[in-house]
Amino acid sequence: MKPSSPRPLFAAALVTMLSLPHAASAHDAGEARAKNVIVFLADAAGVSTLHGASLHGYGEPLKLHIQGWPHLGLSDTSPVDKWVSDSANGMSSIMTGVKTRNGVISQGPDAVRREKDGTPTRTLLEYAEERGLRTGVVSTQSVADATPAATYAHSNDRGKWGEIFPQAFSPRYGDGVDVLIGSGREKIGSQLAAAGTGGLGLGH
Repeated sequence: MKPSSPRPLFAAALVTMLSLPHAASAHDAGEARAKNVIVFLADAAGVSTLHGASLHGYGEPLKLHIQGWPHLGLSDTSPVDKWVSDSANGMSSIMTGVKTRNGVISQGPDAVRREKDGTPTRTLLEYAEERGLRTGVVSTQSVADATPAATYAHSNDRGKWGEIFPQAFSPRYGDGVDVLIGSGREKIGSQLAAAGTGGLGLGH
């Protein structure tokens, strides 16, 4: 992203799952249970990026608020055939627990980018939908871009926005994403029109 851009440096995807009233009542009254699950992801903000941001902003390491949090978990999201991950494989790995190939959205490593679909891997959002929970995806980028798309869609190429976006409304589990907020309307609409599938209510 160009430095002059007014948008944030990191694309953020937020997945929220809220229990339906009848689901919450199934728990024992005396048992403390989480009501909501929120996954907040700052795209590309790994350990080295945070370290660099602290040095750039404060001239010292470990000065960011997030670096003072009491718990830290590390995960390996490298793709199955390379060392360095892109956002598609990275977020797919986080959402499904299954590594895949760069450019692939929540499909197994048997996918061939742009050529062949792989086995769909169930996402955290889909598990929530399967259990009747309310779900949402909020992003500073396009809702069909790799990071947010990996929460609800499955595709052999992250660039197929016209194929990815409709999956939010034709889910494999549950009734689909309840809240979907982000940008990308023009590109999504043009790809939908080119495919002859209509605009799904997208205006220009």
